[in-house]
Amino acid sequence: MENFFDRDLLTEPARTISPAPQPRPLTADDVRAMMADILSTLAAAEAMPFSPDELKRHRAMFPIMAQWLSPAEGERLVGRFESELHRLAGSPG
Repeated sequence: MENFFDRDLLTEPARTISPAPQPRPLTADDVRAMMADILSTLAAAEAMPFSPDELKRHRAMFPIMAQWLSPAEGERLVGRFESELHRLAGSPG
């Protein structure tokens, strides 16, 4: 008697697996745009717009993101970031 699981009787379906598309590598322009978005969110706010976890992440990542830019531009954006945080820290939240 033939077995149902015999390789001759049960063939595997044809598989067409395409590789996942690779994400486009980040550029300095991408990082600059992300930083500008964060800064514009802060500048438009009258109270801290980020949750404590988001704020912690932005505080950790903003200086790292600045390293993608020229030193002068990076320092300028980090300075603006810190100024906005200081401004919002003085407002009721």
